[in-house]
Amino acid sequence: EKQAKPVSGSKELEKLVRRLEREIAAKEDEAAQLEQALAGAASDYQELLRLTAEKERCEAELEDLMARWEEAAQALEQGIVQKVQAVLAVGGRVLFTRDTHGEDYLSTREGRFLPVPHCVRGTQGWQLYGALHAYEQAAPQEGVAFLDKPTFGAEGLPAAVKALCGGEPDMIEVCGVVTDICVVSNCIVLH
Repeated sequence: EKQAKPVSGSKELEKLVRRLEREIAAKEDEAAQLEQALAGAASDYQELLRLTAEKERCEAELEDLMARWEEAAQALEQGIVQKVQAVLAVGGRVLFTRDTHGEDYLSTREGRFLPVPHCVRGTQGWQLYGALHAYEQAAPQEGVAFLDKPTFGAEGLPAAVKALCGGEPDMIEVCGVVTDICVVSNCIVLH
């Protein structure tokens, strides 16, 4: 019987990453709203100055949040990189999933419930993070495959695992960043 169990970095770091991602999205939204308001208030010079200062403050806060998110992601990255390297070193197989959305994300079911555009194919943040991105850039490697998934749980995951492993594997380890969303969803799909 195959078992799917989440293996992830520190729960505290995961919570921090999720919180920072929510704060980043809120600040990006606030900055976009302020930019729209700024354009509409161009005739009122005092309002223009106030909105400009507010926008600059918001952008500085966003920059700070992005830096904190980057630090948290870096802390998780090394554990995942080491796990991938260890599995490949003993002839194991690694299937990377990429949260992948299109420009129409906000009109999708997920986008209506999680209205924060993210992981849009080809944009910054869509690729694998940090050192793991090297696997995407390298020539195809034995034992390494990728699956783009448009939702939390990847429907095509069981078939992709079977294709990569040449049949049903005896054991599957699942690791990732957002354990309580994507990782657990994929464990359920695999089960």
